[in-house]
Amino acid sequence: FYVRGYQWGTEVISIRMGRRLTTIDEAYSLLPDKFSMRIHIEDPFFPNVNLEATFRKDLVRSLHKKLWAALKAIQSGLLPDELRGESFPLSPFPLQEQDLEVPDENDLAQIPLPASFWASRWAF
Repeated sequence: FYVRGYQWGTEVISIRMGRRLTTIDEAYSLLPDKFSMRIHIEDPFFPNVNLEATFRKDLVRSLHKKLWAALKAIQSGLLPDELRGESFPLSPFPLQEQDLEVPDENDLAQIPLPASFWASRWAF
C-alpha cells in the first residue's frame, strides 16, 4: 500500500481521521510542512504536529527503498529479506540490486501518481 496506493507528499496518515485524506483537506489546516513531498504522519494527540519532521531525509529514502524492495520480492513470489528468520530459508534465487531499482526522489515522473494528485495540487 505505501508503495503504490499511498500518495507520498499529498496524503496524510492519520488515526484521528480514520480515513484517507490529502494535505489540502480542512482537517489538516494546522499540519506544518504539509506541502513537502515527503511522508506525512499526523500526531494523533497534537494535530499541529507532523511526525515526518522526526525522520531524517536519508531515513525516509531508506524506508521508501525498503518498501519498494519488499514489493518487488513479493511480486516475484519471494519473502522480503526483513521477514526471513531462522524458520524462513533464503531464497535460492535472491534478488539482485538491479531488481530493486527505486524511482529517483527528484524525478516525480517516475513515481506513479493518480490524476487526482495533480488536480488537487492546483485546485486552491
